[in-house]
Amino acid sequence: TSPADTQIDVFGKYTNSDVAECEKIEDAYEKDVCYYDVAYRGGEGETVCDKIGDSKTKLRDILIRDLCYQNIASDKAKIPGYLVTAKDICEQIQTPSMKYGCYFDVAILTGDTELCKRLEEVGNRFEGIGNSDSCYSYVALGSADPALCEKVVDSVLKENCINSINRK
Repeated sequence: TSPADTQIDVFGKYTNSDVAECEKIEDAYEKDVCYYDVAYRGGEGETVCDKIGDSKTKLRDILIRDLCYQNIASDKAKIPGYLVTAKDICEQIQTPSMKYGCYFDVAILTGDTELCKRLEEVGNRFEGIGNSDSCYSYVALGSADPALCEKVVDSVLKENCINSINRK
């Protein structure tokens, strides 16, 4: 099996480690998994995500690093006062689909519609969920603000948004 096949199984095994322990690991993939665990699961944060991978172009390094950033941004977005930090972390993500997902998650968690606008800039739309209309709709539902439904372009989704809020 390749590292990509076992990736899901190995995350979490270094949760109780620290950066110094990760730096002692010789295998590059295992070292990256350790950094991910220390950064995300161990609560060390995005500065440890920066250590993942020795390449800004190698896909495996980029994906693990981006996953680390995305998960930390989503967690920080849940804490009042960390919106700017969460947005900044999303900005560091290289993979368009992961950056898109990061903006979407942070927008919904914080109610920040500016991030819904950024979804179009990233340019990676997903069918059914994840586009700016869905983002505005989720934010509107979360805040129970029917005025936000007006930002939804799709008429059916807009009507569903308004009706859902009015039923509450």
